[in-house]
Amino acid sequence: MGIDRRKAAPRALFDLAVAATTLAPAAAVAKELTSPYGAFIEGGISDDSRSVVGGVAWTWVQPSKWGAGNASGYVETSIGEWACHRQDGDHYHACSTQIGLTPVIRYEPSWWEHWYMELGIGIDVIVPAWKTDRRRFGSDFNFGDHIGLGRKFGDEERDEIELRAEHYSNGGFRQPNPGENWFQLRYMHWF
Repeated sequence: MGIDRRKAAPRALFDLAVAATTLAPAAAVAKELTSPYGAFIEGGISDDSRSVVGGVAWTWVQPSKWGAGNASGYVETSIGEWACHRQDGDHYHACSTQIGLTPVIRYEPSWWEHWYMELGIGIDVIVPAWKTDRRRFGSDFNFGDHIGLGRKFGDEERDEIELRAEHYSNGGFRQPNPGENWFQLRYMHWF
């Protein structure tokens, strides 16, 4: 059983490129990612599920001027529990645990004081694979993305409340791939 060099060479170049682009920025921000920076809890609803999620955020990009506002970023780690219907008319029961890692970009317009918008796309493991009485995911591995609108308040604006629209899907690499849309209400405290 030999190695097909025509397939191995492009794959090796791709792996090298991924490693280089991953390690270079990681080294540059490693100092900022060494300690927790904020903690959050959120609760949400979808068509036939409910969730409670908590997590920790680490600074990724310090706020800097961008256009008519400031841009920044953080890495969000999360763990949560999804509750869903197993049969029509049944109460919600724990059905899946979600573990996620999501880089998030945030923009704070200078003309809209105390408010911010953000966008995140990350990876999630949802075990066992989410399943309700109407739909199910084809895999434990999924991508999670969100768009959010939030407001800062409290001492030094260290507290935040945010409304998020989230979507989870395995990206079509395994069927079925129905995806699930969520609306989440989130509270974050920055240390």
